[in-house]
Amino acid sequence: MSEHQEDTVCTIESLAAGGDGVGHVGGKAVFLPGTAPGDRVRFRAGKDHGRWLKGEVTELVSPGPDRVEALCPVAGECGGCQWQHVSAEAQRRARREIVTDALTRIGGLDQLPEIQEAPPGEALGYRRRAEYQGEVVAGGNVRLGFFAAGSHRIVEHERCLLLEAPLADGIAALRTQLGTRLHRPARFQVEATLLTGPTLQILVRVEPAGAKEMLAALEDWSAPGLAATQVAVRALGELRAYRDPKGAPFVLEELSLPHPGEEELRYTLYTRPGEFVQANAAANRELLAALLAEAGPLADRWVLDLYCGAGNLTLPLALSGAKVLGVETRRTALRSARKAARVARVARARFKAEAAGEILPRLAAEERRYHTVVLDPPRQGAPELAEFLEPLGVEQILAVSCHPATLARDVAAWKERGFELRSLRLFDFFPQTHHVELLAALSRTA
Repeated sequence: MSEHQEDTVCTIESLAAGGDGVGHVGGKAVFLPGTAPGDRVRFRAGKDHGRWLKGEVTELVSPGPDRVEALCPVAGECGGCQWQHVSAEAQRRARREIVTDALTRIGGLDQLPEIQEAPPGEALGYRRRAEYQGEVVAGGNVRLGFFAAGSHRIVEHERCLLLEAPLADGIAALRTQLGTRLHRPARFQVEATLLTGPTLQILVRVEPAGAKEMLAALEDWSAPGLAATQVAVRALGELRAYRDPKGAPFVLEELSLPHPGEEELRYTLYTRPGEFVQANAAANRELLAALLAEAGPLADRWVLDLYCGAGNLTLPLALSGAKVLGVETRRTALRSARKAARVARVARARFKAEAAGEILPRLAAEERRYHTVVLDPPRQGAPELAEFLEPLGVEQILAVSCHPATLARDVAAWKERGFELRSLRLFDFFPQTHHVELLAALSRTA
């Protein structure tokens, strides 16, 4: 098939990691954004990569049974949602297929445990955190929205349907405030998080040229209808802080988790502007409950929690009786984690500000032993862990992942070190998108 060939028709067979629909023409896989399984589409071919090519749909010839009406008016343009036009069941089926494909093709696993799926969550209104892109253009017009798919063009919208209602209200009020107060051309980013209260916490990163005007615009601003508003302003692309709210870290949420055979675990998590927070609070609680169930009895056993952040996984494990060492490079996140442990009166949780690749060889050299390793790494996974599993005496791995391909690579490496994948759980963290959240449990067999 030649580049830029027009009027080619194919039928979409499945959905791929990344969100594109996949069909086949002339022995090549064709990746087409904005399509659904069963769609018959006419497309224009883009660059040919040999065994596959990317295309652009020019006509929906006939819709497939899994196509639905997208509720958002910019769903086909905005890069935030890839699958609003796909039925909920087809989305869940696609995520299962993406996970299975990664573990078999990349991980080289011949047999997989049955994937356990959490019940479907809210399809809309589930996000308590969002990252917006903004710019002030000539004439003082303010644009605030998400990037279009595959570009840095901002797609504006009145209200993101994925956000929890108080967060969407806060963003709408912020858009109005900035639209009336900003005039000097500058780029900026907004990280917005909904805390208990509800409290709106925002971090604005702005180009230095627009910092003075941004500070003035937000000096006394608060979002109407919310209990409180916390505002931080920092330089875009730099470490410089122009303004930070006093009193950090702040209460993110109060949790109550079921604990097998015991009373519920009750504790509080904390955060500050710019810290990573799981976007779906309800799905995160399901993940934590599953983590405790998979961990089994850990009373007085040592657990190593890599990439622990603000203690999302550390706290429930320590409260269940484990002795946990949480490892994280970001010192601000560890301040939140330490406060959570202090308030919960959990002496069994300790924390180190260090990279995983640095602390693992040191712990092995010190002949430390950890029954369980828990990890929630960034998308690149944890390739540094495998060689230290035996020196650290690890018997169990509980891995949370948002990237099936790198998880599959890591599972293959752990398998070579004598571990077997015993359980795989899939959570409904991100409806309307291709993103997944997994919990993989592995046990030592040799």
